[in-house]
Amino acid sequence: MALGITKINISSDLKVAYHAHLREVLRDAGLREPNVIQPPCIAAMQETAAHKIRLFGADGRAALY
Repeated sequence: MALGITKINISSDLKVAYHAHLREVLRDAGLREPNVIQPPCIAAMQETAAHKIRLFGADGRAALY
């Protein structure tokens, strides 16, 4: 951002995190309920997003907009 970058796409990284965790969760063949399967996958995606926000120095910058 210091060099003028204002937009970075991280959608693919978020999808990879979600699907990688989904594969782990689905190893348990007994799981059937989406409300049990989805939350840990969403959490993995959120962790990746938070990491990217910190990595790019964008944390705390939403207040500027």
